Amino acid sequence: MDYWPPYHEPALRWLAQVERGIHRHAGERTGALIAITNAIEYQVEEGAHVPTVTELVAALRSLAVAYHLDLKALHLDAAPHVLLQGVQPQTDTPR
Repeated sequence: MDYWPPYHEPALRWLAQVERGIHRHAGERTGALIAITNAIEYQVEEGAHVPTVTELVAALRSLAVAYHLDLKALHLDAAPHVLLQGVQPQTDTPR
């Protein structure tokens, strides 16, 4: 299994951008989306299990699509695996 190191900074920075986008653009839908980002944040803080984070990002993206939100404004405009490739550590850390 692939794990990231705990508190991987690039992933936390990206997630902060996502959360700011949600708070700016999701209106009454904010709570549901933030619940998923909280699960992603927990994973990143603990040393993310990449398949789990990928599924959580996919769920977040799917919910944003269902709410007809602007994916670019939420920093979710790419496929989940592409989004995560942009923030993954240079080397995988075994757990």
